[in-house]
Amino acid sequence: MFKTAVLTRYTTYIVGILTTVINLLMITYYLDVNEFAVWGIASSIIYIFSQIGQLTYVQYIDKYFPNLSFGETKIKVYQFLKTITLFSPIWLSFLFLLDGLGYFDKFLIENIYILFLLLVTLIVLESGIEITSKYMLALQKTQSYDLNEFLILKLLRSLLFFGFLYNGFSIYHLFFVSILLRSSFLLSILSKNEKNIKVLVVNIISASVFKNNFENLKYTSIAFVIKTLQVTFLNIIFLIYSNFSESTEIATYSLGILLINNLRPVISSFSSLLTPKISKRANIGNDSSNFLLLTSFLNTFLSSVFICGSFILFLFEEDIKDYFIGYGGDIIFTIFLSIIAATIMSIYHPVLLMVKFSEKERTLLKGIAISYVSCLVLFFIFQLIEFNNLILFYILFELLNLIFSRSVYFNTFGKTKIFLFSYTYLLSIFMILAYSFLLINDFTLMILLVIASCLIDYSRFKKRKFDLNI
Repeated sequence: MFKTAVLTRYTTYIVGILTTVINLLMITYYLDVNEFAVWGIASSIIYIFSQIGQLTYVQYIDKYFPNLSFGETKIKVYQFLKTITLFSPIWLSFLFLLDGLGYFDKFLIENIYILFLLLVTLIVLESGIEITSKYMLALQKTQSYDLNEFLILKLLRSLLFFGFLYNGFSIYHLFFVSILLRSSFLLSILSKNEKNIKVLVVNIISASVFKNNFENLKYTSIAFVIKTLQVTFLNIIFLIYSNFSESTEIATYSLGILLINNLRPVISSFSSLLTPKISKRANIGNDSSNFLLLTSFLNTFLSSVFICGSFILFLFEEDIKDYFIGYGGDIIFTIFLSIIAATIMSIYHPVLLMVKFSEKERTLLKGIAISYVSCLVLFFIFQLIEFNNLILFYILFELLNLIFSRSVYFNTFGKTKIFLFSYTYLLSIFMILAYSFLLINDFTLMILLVIASCLIDYSRFKKRKFDLNI
């Protein structure tokens, strides 16, 4: 069942990437640079607040739902969904505060309060979808979830976006379409556990938000802060950067951040499916070094598929530059860096989860907080000398998290090898950087090197004799 779930998730996610790319091309084609900058800012706001809006519930589900009965999990998830909805006025207040501080003035946004209402609705829906995703994972029903997500939130969304953009509708209409699709998706998934949608809605409305809510807060609050720091760093520095930059530069990094925010869940999908298994391993206390070696090798090899797939951009470099002619900076280099950056979290995520589930969440929080503050300070310092490549600072942040997760694991379980990197992954990163800095420009040679490294990786994998029944 696990192998089928992995295959389904990767298939729907990889095909879904094509719809994401099509969406980005359509949006950048039909919207002007300023409108796309607003789209990027709005998307980052939704991303940040929807992560905060999950209110420690995702962390509770990850650790405790695999050990609860179906009836208990259903009662809990309805309580969670009602609670996050009741928090929506707080996000609206934050948007009004930002507006009062003049953050949105440079974008000359019309009907900005309507935009705020749309964004708050999407924040709640995104939080609810993430909670539901973890809920379905705990129930081992990810196949149905993934198929519905692809059909409704990716394929149908692309078709509707094209229709609206082609006919000259604004980003307000695109956000409204997103609200309708996300609402439909959420109801269709949750209603599978009830007689009909009406019963589902009644159960959510009647759920108690005061009885046994925010349980195990000592653990979940710390785990929540860890995840919030992890996933919001890039979007936070982007919002800071956009306050001091022109729309053309903002639009370029909007593209990079949208790529990372969309690619990171796809590349990390294998790790995310392992969460219940890691939770059980941590509870039992099994030796997990071979398990972590396998997951790191598979994650880096799968990541290399995405990086190598981006080589095709080399063939259309001039066309891409012409397409994004109104954007500031080196658009090709930003795209490549974004793809590389999106792969790093998947490498250390199983190690981080193992440490976190082994009652070392406080130590982990200290390290990630230090990484967060240090990278933020560095970002401000380099802003003064006008070195402000956001993606590089994000890569540094992720590498520090990888190093610290490894250190905490060693201190907890003893020094043992837990990372096994695919040579194809390392080579593909080197070739992208070499091409970007004009050190290599032979496309045929690059393909031959990739094929050779894949064969070497296959040989290494066979020699290790990994147990694939994970």
